[in-house]
Amino acid sequence: NKLPMQQRIIYWRSLRCCHGNSADAQSSLTRNRHELRLVSKESLMWHPGHIHKGRKRINQKLAAVDAFVEVHDARIPITGRARLFEDSRAARPHALVLNKADLVAPSARASWKRFMEEREGPSSRVFHCSLRTSSAELGRTLTSLMSGLLQLASQFRPDKREFNIMIAGVPNVGKSSLINALRTYHSGKKAAARVGKLAGVTRVVGERILVCQDPPVYVLDSPGILDPEFKDDIGNMLKLGACGCMDLNQIDSQVIADYLLHLLNVRGERSYVKLYDLEGPVTDVRDLLAGICRKHRLVQAHRNFHTGQLVHGPNLVAGAQALLRHFNQGLLGRLVLDQLPSDLPADPPLPFAYSKGAAAKLHP
Repeated sequence: NKLPMQQRIIYWRSLRCCHGNSADAQSSLTRNRHELRLVSKESLMWHPGHIHKGRKRINQKLAAVDAFVEVHDARIPITGRARLFEDSRAARPHALVLNKADLVAPSARASWKRFMEEREGPSSRVFHCSLRTSSAELGRTLTSLMSGLLQLASQFRPDKREFNIMIAGVPNVGKSSLINALRTYHSGKKAAARVGKLAGVTRVVGERILVCQDPPVYVLDSPGILDPEFKDDIGNMLKLGACGCMDLNQIDSQVIADYLLHLLNVRGERSYVKLYDLEGPVTDVRDLLAGICRKHRLVQAHRNFHTGQLVHGPNLVAGAQALLRHFNQGLLGRLVLDQLPSDLPADPPLPFAYSKGAAAKLHP
C-alpha cells in the first residue's frame, strides 16, 4: 500500500474543509450532520463463537471462584459490560479495573471513579490503571488491588488459605496483561498469559495461574465476553468498535471512523487537523480519510473498467484503520466516550437513526 510517489499517479480529492471564524463555519461543526453513510447492523456485526462458549465456561467455573475482577476500558466505563458480570459481582467480592487510564484526562478519571464507586456498591472496589506503562503508580495500583481483593475474599470465605480469582471483561481491554502484571509484580515470575493487540486472542477459560505465593493466589484468564443483545444498540457498537473491543478486520472500520469524527467535532477536539496536516476541521469522513491517506501514503490499485488501465487512489479502509489506531494511542485527545449522568452535558444525538434488522435512516 505504500508506493514511491514518483512511480504512480494519484488523484487526491480536494479536502472540503470547514474553517475560519465565521458563525456559519463554527456552527456547522457542532450541529448534526445530514450526510452520512447508511449504517446497517451487519456492518458492525462481530460476535464469534468462542464468546458463546466462553460464557458457558465462566458460569461453570464461578462456583470455585472466591473473587471476581472485571477489566474494562476507562473510556467506556459503562458501555458493553455484560449482564453476566452483574450477576457475578452480586454473589461474591468484586473489583472493577478501568484499564487504559492514560487515555483519559485526570479530572475525568476522578469524576468517573466517584461515580463508579457509588454505582458498584460497598462490596466492590474500583481502580484506574494503565497496564501499557511500567511505573510506580502501576505498582501501587496492583498492590491495592491484591490487598483489597484478599480482604474481601477473606470476609467471603474466612476458612480458606488459598484464593481463586477470575479475571473477565469485554474483548481487548487488558485481562491477560493484568494477569501478567500481577504475576510479575507479586511473584517475580515471567508472563504466563498470551496477549495481543487485537480482540479475541484469549478464546478459552485458562487453567489456574499462580500470581502470589503468600498467601497463594491463583487467577483464571477468560475470553472477552459481550452480551448477544449488544448488537441491538448501534451506539454501544460504535463505542466498542472505536475502543478496539471488536476486531476491526471483521467490521466496517469506515463506519466507526465516521462516528469518531462526529464525536471529535461535537466535543471540540481539533487535534486531528494538525495531526493530519489538514487546512481545517472537516465534517465529511471521506475528506478526513483522504487526508490521512495523503499524509501516510496509503494507496490502493484498481483497474479502470472502461480503459483497463491500472490506477491508484487513496486506500480509505487503511485510512480508517489508521485513524482508529491513532485514537487508541491517545493522539486524538483523551476522551471518555460515555457520559456522566450529571457532571457532563449530554452529547447531541447521533446523526442517524437505527432500526433493528434494517439499514439506518437519516434524520431529515
